[in-house]
Amino acid sequence: MNIISSSPDLAFNPGPRLPNAIGVGCSYSLLLCLFNWWRALISSLGDNFLSPKFTIFSHFYFLTGMIPIELSSLKKLNHLSLELNNLTGFIPASFGNLLSLRGISLAANNIRGTIPSELGRLTNLVFISLDVNNLTGTIPSSLFNISTITEFWAAANRLTGTLPANIGLTSPNLQGFSCANNNFQGEIPGSFSNASQLQILELVTNMLTGQFNIENNLLGTNATDDLSFITSLSNCTNLQILGLDFNNFISEIPSTIGNLSDQLNRLSLAHNHISGIIPAAIESLANNALYLENNLLSGPIPSFMGKLRNLQALVLKGNKLRGQIPSSLGNIMLLYLIDLSDNKLEGNIPASIGNCEKLNQLDFSQNNLIGPIPDSVVSIFSLSLVLNLS
Repeated sequence: MNIISSSPDLAFNPGPRLPNAIGVGCSYSLLLCLFNWWRALISSLGDNFLSPKFTIFSHFYFLTGMIPIELSSLKKLNHLSLELNNLTGFIPASFGNLLSLRGISLAANNIRGTIPSELGRLTNLVFISLDVNNLTGTIPSSLFNISTITEFWAAANRLTGTLPANIGLTSPNLQGFSCANNNFQGEIPGSFSNASQLQILELVTNMLTGQFNIENNLLGTNATDDLSFITSLSNCTNLQILGLDFNNFISEIPSTIGNLSDQLNRLSLAHNHISGIIPAAIESLANNALYLENNLLSGPIPSFMGKLRNLQALVLKGNKLRGQIPSSLGNIMLLYLIDLSDNKLEGNIPASIGNCEKLNQLDFSQNNLIGPIPDSVVSIFSLSLVLNLS
């Protein structure tokens, strides 16, 4: 086992403490797989470390026991990653004294208890990841007041409470935020739209309400304009993923959907009660995955869909779409998934679908299609997962 640093590798022999040289030769980063030599490590670094800043990474499933409070003595520490281990106990409140810290990841352990409010002192923090633990209680409001934070991950815990209404104002640099799979309640803050650099927003599986809504929550107001909030998201010019699945939306897709970020690569409005036609504004999107399944969409599949040249997945199953399958779908050469099943489509299968040579899933079942299956479709070499034309 080696200690990897910017100096030549230092061979590590198991023993009660680290070599003294580790406090002299390292200049920036330190990779540690130390099993249970915690306090020897802290003693070595705390007494001898001469570098102005350094990083500790340890995520190899080896570390057990509680997080030692002695780590709080490493005043020059700027990154701490202890994810993917078997650590238990609590997050030390004294971590709030690590004022140089810019990144901390304690994800995928067995840490319990509450998130210390003292972490709000870390005014240089850019990244925090507490996912997949057994944390309870609320997220301290002090953490939401750190304006430098760009990524905040706290999914898959047992956290409760509400999200602050002004989160997009106090944390304007957010690029990624997730508190999915917890027990949050209350409305989703509309101020998220102020975080113009937001790329990923994951709030799935909570008990949130309101009109600014994200998938698998108790969302949608059963009003004809309950998707109108999409207009405010046009300010999030870096948005890459927007998922509104498994809600109660009943309105039509607003034309302002075409104003969403040109960085958007996944749009999912599946499993709602969205009605009306597929709007022409969809043509303006550059995303590579479009999921509109299990809604109440009607009318034809518009021919302009063939202009979505970056599209890789098109799922429209379980709606009330009528008319013929547009031959223009054959212009989307990157498609690997087309699912138009369980609609009221009629006519022939376009031979142009054979141009989609990357297809591995094709499902046109439960429609009113007639005529032969084109040879060009049958001969798509990549169709190895699903071919359902029943």
